[in-house]
Amino acid sequence: MAVFQYTALDAVGKTQKGVIEGDNARHVRQQLRERNLTPTAIAETDERSRSDSPKAAKGGRGRLSLADLSLITRQMATLIGAGTPLAESLQMVASQAEKPRVRAIILGVRSTLLEGYSLADSLAAYPAAFGQMYRATVDAGEQTGKLDKVLERLADYVEDQQAVAGTVSKALVYPILLVIVCIGIVVGLLVFAVPSVVSIFDDQGRELPGITQTLIAMSDFAQNWWFASLLGVISSWVVWRQLLKLESVAYAYDAWKLRVPLVRKLIRTGNTAQFSRTLAILVNSGVPLLQAISVAAQVVTNRPMQTTVAHAAAKVREGGTLAKSLNQSGQFQPLLIHMIASGEASGELGPMLQKAAEQQDRELHNYVGTLTSLLNPIVLLIMASIVLFIVFAMMLPILQMSNFA
Repeated sequence: MAVFQYTALDAVGKTQKGVIEGDNARHVRQQLRERNLTPTAIAETDERSRSDSPKAAKGGRGRLSLADLSLITRQMATLIGAGTPLAESLQMVASQAEKPRVRAIILGVRSTLLEGYSLADSLAAYPAAFGQMYRATVDAGEQTGKLDKVLERLADYVEDQQAVAGTVSKALVYPILLVIVCIGIVVGLLVFAVPSVVSIFDDQGRELPGITQTLIAMSDFAQNWWFASLLGVISSWVVWRQLLKLESVAYAYDAWKLRVPLVRKLIRTGNTAQFSRTLAILVNSGVPLLQAISVAAQVVTNRPMQTTVAHAAAKVREGGTLAKSLNQSGQFQPLLIHMIASGEASGELGPMLQKAAEQQDRELHNYVGTLTSLLNPIVLLIMASIVLFIVFAMMLPILQMSNFA
């Protein structure tokens, strides 16, 4: 069965949109009429090329948010753990999905599953929604017969990712809003307040102090060149984003970030936590170590650190240990290296990686909190200094006029 998107009119003439499974468009129209809906438009969303691989699905471009992925995974784990057949579980999850896009993706996966593919191969039709790590873990769960347990771990993993992303986002909201408000105040003073005061000085015909002349020049620039400045900033940003698409530039930029004092620890801690958490769930789910390392390397966003993991995988393939291979680069946190070494020695690599990930998450949370507590007063101090400069530059000629009088 294929998945169709439909637009239909209900009994009172209100437009209804959604997704539905059917053998063909005629079958879909029949189902809609049985629901007392009059179809106006029907389009298949899961059309496939002539390739036999589910990866050929056009629906592969669909994406899922962390919140949606977490909810879907948790529901699947619960249903499968309760003994519900896999296809029926997907149908039930799709029926509970509130977003049409999410429902279409789940039904597309179910459609591929009913064609005889495994769940992991069915998920491969939507690589943007279900990443390689997710699919590799599901594949391991299917092969070991512990799919429900693996899905529980995946749900925990996605929820941890969501929590970390939420922590960082919430920590940055206040500083960003503070900067925007302060910039708005400064621009308002330069564009509206300063010209009004300057007109008074022009009538006096007196020579203005240097600081006031500087302020007037800044005000003139803000009034006359604001569009060109905005255009220049946007153009520079676009050019920079294009340059980052060059691998050499992106690699050099990532390497530079690892040398910046405050940013360096943030990058290393975040990537270490992501790598150890991903590797932990893969190892605990029964994925072979070499495959697990290769998949976990893809979640490392910093390119020099990603290269380190790739080199470590090559050394492990030659018979070396993962801890020793990662330690030679000096890119990853010493605590992670120590816990990996302990896990390899005791045969408990998965649990030790999980503990390392939890510790790195706590360290990241504390570090972000510390940076935020430092950033807020620094931003306030800088903006207050700018406002004080503007006020002083406007008041100085007035004070001089009073003294002269």
